[in-house]
Amino acid sequence: MFKINVGSLFRDNMIWHGRYINQVKRFFTQLYQQQCGQHNSFCIPHIVVLEGGSQDNTLEQLQQYKQQIEVDDCNKPLYNFTILQENKVTYGDIRSTAENTRIQELSKVGHRVMQEAAKDSDFVFWIESDLVIHDPYLIQKLCTVLIDNPSIGLIAPLIFLDTVRNYFYDTWAFRDIDGTQWTNKFPWSNSLKLHDNNIPMSSIGSCCLIRSSLVRDGINFEDGAFVQLCNNVRQANFEVVANKNMFVYHPSRGGLIHSRWI
Repeated sequence: MFKINVGSLFRDNMIWHGRYINQVKRFFTQLYQQQCGQHNSFCIPHIVVLEGGSQDNTLEQLQQYKQQIEVDDCNKPLYNFTILQENKVTYGDIRSTAENTRIQELSKVGHRVMQEAAKDSDFVFWIESDLVIHDPYLIQKLCTVLIDNPSIGLIAPLIFLDTVRNYFYDTWAFRDIDGTQWTNKFPWSNSLKLHDNNIPMSSIGSCCLIRSSLVRDGINFEDGAFVQLCNNVRQANFEVVANKNMFVYHPSRGGLIHSRWI
C-alpha cells in the first residue's frame, strides 16, 4: 500500500476583511472526501500542518479538528495529525508573491512541513490551505502518474481562480521548461497545446505530489519556494510535470476568501 502524507500551511484561515469563513473545515472535508483512502493501494496516514501566528482562531480550529479526525465513530484512528507552529513570521501583510521576504518565509516554514510529512511515506501531497478540490480522485490520479512513470519526481494539477477555468492562478511559480512564466489569461501557456497530459515544467506551485524519497535525500525549498524545490528535483534527474487534465481552484476575493499565507 502506498502511503501519501499531506502537508499544508495555515494562517488566518477563519476571518478575512471582516467576513467569516471556515477554511479549516473545508480543508479537512475535502481531504476526507478523497477516495484514495478507500482504494486498496493508497492511504493517507498522516496530515502535517503548520500554523503561522494567526490573529484569528485558526489554531483553535485546527486543535479542535485534531481531536475530531484522529478517532472515528468506532474509536479507530483516522489520521495521525501533527500541528507545527511558527509564531515569528516577519513578512506581515506583504501581498506580492514575488517579494523576497515572503518567498524566504514560505520556504522556511514549508521546509519544516515537507520534512515531517516525508517521514514514513511514499509521497507527500502538498496543498495550500485555501485551495479547493472538486475531484474526489485527485490524489489517487496524481499518485498513479508517479507510480507509472518512475522518471517523474513531482507532479502538479493546474490551478485556476474559477471553476470555468478562465483565469489561471499561480503565474509566479508555473514556468515552462524554458523558464517562461505562465500568464493569467488564455491560452496561459503555449505548452498546453503541445502535450496531451503531462507537461514538462521548470517549476510549479501551490499544489503538488512529490516523491518522499527525494525530500528525505535533502531536496527542499531552500530560499526559493516552489521554483527552487522544482529546480532541485530536476537537478536530481527527475522530471517536473503539470497535468493539463487535473485541476484545483483558488477562491477569488470576490467570492470565497483566502488566507494570508497565499
